[in-house]
Amino acid sequence: MDIKMPKMNGIKASKIIQSSFGIPVLLLTAYSETELIKEARNANIVGT
Repeated sequence: MDIKMPKMNGIKASKIIQSSFGIPVLLLTAYSETELIKEARNANIVGT
């Protein structure tokens, strides 16, 4: 999963996947803005 995707933010997509299937999500991205990292951690993403 990446943070910036064409149709949906990767963090939002990760939240949907976790709530629908209860599986962990790993975020692999080149973006390292502090706010994005905080948002990913708050979304219970396994790794960033």
